[in-house]
Amino acid sequence: MISVSNLSYKIAGKTLYENVNLTLNKNSRYGLVGANGSGKSTFLKILSGQITDYDGEITKEKNTKIGVLEQFLDPWLSWKLTDIVLSGNEDLFFILQKKYTEAENTWQQQLAESSYHQQYHEAEKVLSGLGLNRKYWEEPLSALSGGMAMRVLFAKLIFSNPDFMLLDEPTNYLDLPSIEWFIQYLKKEYSGGFVISSHNRDFLLKTVNGVLDVDYKKITFYMGSYHHYEQKKQEDEIAKKKEIENLQKEKERIEAFITRFKAKASKARQAQSKQKQLERIKLPEIPVSSRRYPRFFFSLQEKSFSNVLQVEQAKLARGEKILLNNFSLEIQRGDKVAFVGANGAGKTSLLLALLGKLPLVSGEVIWGNRTSIGFLSQTLEEVSGNMSAYEWLFSNASVQNSGEVHTILGQVLFSREEQQKPISVLSGGEKTRLAIAKIMLQKPNVLFLDEPTNHLDMEAIVALEQALQDFAGTVFFVSHDKRFLQNVGTRFYLLNNKELKEISLKDFE
Repeated sequence: MISVSNLSYKIAGKTLYENVNLTLNKNSRYGLVGANGSGKSTFLKILSGQITDYDGEITKEKNTKIGVLEQFLDPWLSWKLTDIVLSGNEDLFFILQKKYTEAENTWQQQLAESSYHQQYHEAEKVLSGLGLNRKYWEEPLSALSGGMAMRVLFAKLIFSNPDFMLLDEPTNYLDLPSIEWFIQYLKKEYSGGFVISSHNRDFLLKTVNGVLDVDYKKITFYMGSYHHYEQKKQEDEIAKKKEIENLQKEKERIEAFITRFKAKASKARQAQSKQKQLERIKLPEIPVSSRRYPRFFFSLQEKSFSNVLQVEQAKLARGEKILLNNFSLEIQRGDKVAFVGANGAGKTSLLLALLGKLPLVSGEVIWGNRTSIGFLSQTLEEVSGNMSAYEWLFSNASVQNSGEVHTILGQVLFSREEQQKPISVLSGGEKTRLAIAKIMLQKPNVLFLDEPTNHLDMEAIVALEQALQDFAGTVFFVSHDKRFLQNVGTRFYLLNNKELKEISLKDFE
C-alpha cells in the first residue's frame, strides 16, 4: 500500500497539485490520466522516490517491491538481451554483473549452480511476447534501435515480478500485438497492482479498475472502469458548472434588489438585510482545468479526382530486406486507409514508398489527378531548426498573411507568448500540433499520418479524430492506438509475412 498525505508540488513556479490525499492499494490497478504538462510523470517520479523536494508525505508498506521502468540504456549496451531480462532476478543480477565487469570466470560456476537455466525459458516468453525477434536474443543491446531497446528494459521489469508497478506511457514502445500480449499478461499472469500513465484508451478500458485524474491542481480518484470514469468525469464537470451558475444567479438577484431599494427609506432595512445576505454568499473559486482541446480542421484547396491512388503488383524492400511481395492497392477519394502490423513489418516504409520517398523494387505508384499531399512523420524531423514556432510555420506553410498564421497557432493551443518559443525546446506534443498546423494551412486533399497520436494527450487525440472524420479528402495512416483506428479508419490493411491484405474492422474488436 502507498499512502499520499497532503501532497503539494510546484515546478518552475507552477503549482501542479495542492493537498492531494490518496491511498493506493497494493493489488489495485490505476490508470493515471490528464493533459500534457499536468504532472502525471512528475507524480510517478514522486511515488518512486526520484523526486523528493515535495511538500507532504509519501509512505509505503514495508517489504513492498516497487517496479519502475528504467530510462537509461547505457549501462546495458554490452549485455545480451536474455541476460538483461534475467537480471530482473536480484540473485542472478549479481552473478551476471560479474560476467560483464570482471576478468575472471568465477561467475560461470555460480551461474551453473543458480536458477539461471530454469528461468531462461520464462525470460524467452517475455521477450517473445513483447515482439523481440529471436535472432537478437543473444545479441548485445547496442544492436537494437532505441525503441526496441526500451522494450528489453520493459521485459526486465516484467520478469522481476514486482508487487507494484509505476509505468509512464509503456504502450508508446509497443505495437498492436505486443500491446495485446501486455494486456493479457496483466489480466492473467500478473497478480500485483500498478499505476500506469497512458493515453491509450483501449488499453485503459481493458486493464484498470480505478482512475487517478490529474486536473484542477488535484489528483482525484474514480473507482471503477475507465468507461465509468469517462461518464462520471463528464457528470462532475456539468454539476460543477451548474453549481457556480446557480450561485452566480442568486448573487446577481440579491445585488439587483439592493440596487433597486437601498435609496427608498421604506425598503432600507430590507436592503440592509439583503446586503448582509450577499456578504455571506461565498462563490467557490474553481481552478482552471489543465485540459484544453485544440481546434483541428482540415479544409481542401480543391477536390482530387475520384481515383486517388493505384498500385499494381509492386515489391517493397528496405536495404536487403524484402518487406512486401506483389502487393496492390486501389484507393478512392474519401477513403481513410489504416496500415497495421507488427513493428518491422514495413508500415512506415510503405507510406514512404507511396509518397515517392522510398523507391519500389518493382511496380509503380500511380496518383490520380489533382492530388495534393500533407505529411506528418513519426519522427517529426521536419519540425527542426533554431526558429520560433511562429517563424517556422510562416516560412513552411507558404502563406503571406501573418494574421492567419497567428490564428492557426492559437487554434492548436499556442498562445502569443508560446508562439515565440524556439523549436528546439518544444515538447513532442507541441511539435506534433505545430506540424498539424502546417498541414491545416496547406489545405491538401490527401493526408499521410505516421503514428500521429504518439505525443498527443487525450484531448488532442479526440480533436484529431473529429477533424479526420470531418475531412472530405483521403487519409493514409499508421497507428497502434486501437480506438483511434476504429474511430478514423474506413479501410484496414494488415502487413504480415511480406503480404498486404485488406481486413475488416471486426479484426480490431
